[in-house]
Amino acid sequence: MKRIYLMMAAVVGLTSAANAQRSCDLEMLDGNPVGHSVVAASADEDGTSQFAGNDFNYSFVNHGPDQILAGDTALYITWWGSFRGVYFTADETTLNTPLGAGPLANLGLNYNEDNITESGSEVINLCDSLWLIDNTNTVVPDPVIANNKFCADITINYWLLGVAGIVNENKMELYPNPAANSLNMNYFFNQAKAANVVIRDVVGKVVMTQNLGTNLNGKQSFHFDLNSLTNGVYMMDVNVDGKHKVSKVTVQK
Repeated sequence: MKRIYLMMAAVVGLTSAANAQRSCDLEMLDGNPVGHSVVAASADEDGTSQFAGNDFNYSFVNHGPDQILAGDTALYITWWGSFRGVYFTADETTLNTPLGAGPLANLGLNYNEDNITESGSEVINLCDSLWLIDNTNTVVPDPVIANNKFCADITINYWLLGVAGIVNENKMELYPNPAANSLNMNYFFNQAKAANVVIRDVVGKVVMTQNLGTNLNGKQSFHFDLNSLTNGVYMMDVNVDGKHKVSKVTVQK
């Protein structure tokens, strides 16, 4: 963290000559949501999940002495780390985010979580830093860098779904994915007694369920109406005789 601040301080120093006429003390205020949860799930032990995400809205104030000008944008630097032996990453930088009145912008974070070996929940402290960029992508000097950072405790829930041992015949095809208002699924069953589908959003809330039927064998096709879902990423969990197969579904309307 100190190294990044030193790096940015050096950048500010190098660009002072080009922006000597401007100086803006930006302060990051509270973010929303704070203490929000994200979800990750692994299909089997030592599996990798890339299903998790969150959007944060940050507000800020410019203490001057100079004003933010048309064409100015924002640069974010996001810290990342590990917890409970699970490594996760987030977008390191977001460039050219337009500045405007009210909340600054949405900062989308996508977590990659590796080697999940148990179910659990962990709180991590996530920090973001803000810098002002002019229309030439040059950092505008900030006289007080200590208030450029905001940190929040984020709860990450993760679990094993216990699906090891699904036979090869149980294969799933989803299309189109990304989907707009409808989704089709081809599933290849191997003498299944019963099957159903549960779709969850990124915080684990169930947004749709559908019973696929009983005594299923061979290739079967299903249709899902997504009109009630908003744009975003969802987790589709197909339960076949107590065994689960999970896929990521993206809704883009």
